[in-house]
Amino acid sequence: MVKEISIKLTKDGDEYCFLLGENLQEGIAGFGDTILKALDNFEERWGNDMESKHRISHIEDYLIDVVDGL
Repeated sequence: MVKEISIKLTKDGDEYCFLLGENLQEGIAGFGDTILKALDNFEERWGNDMESKHRISHIEDYLIDVVDGL
């Protein structure tokens, strides 16, 4: 069984937030004043193991495509 990972990107004021999970208390979140800084912060919080880095690279590619499409 495959579980889909759903990471939300939001902006509150001047700060971006990537959130994996239902809320900030239970999920993993990364913050920054740019999308890439928020993604870097999210990656730090997710962990630095190779499996996480592999997943993050796919997420980063997807997000770059989304942002380019705006």
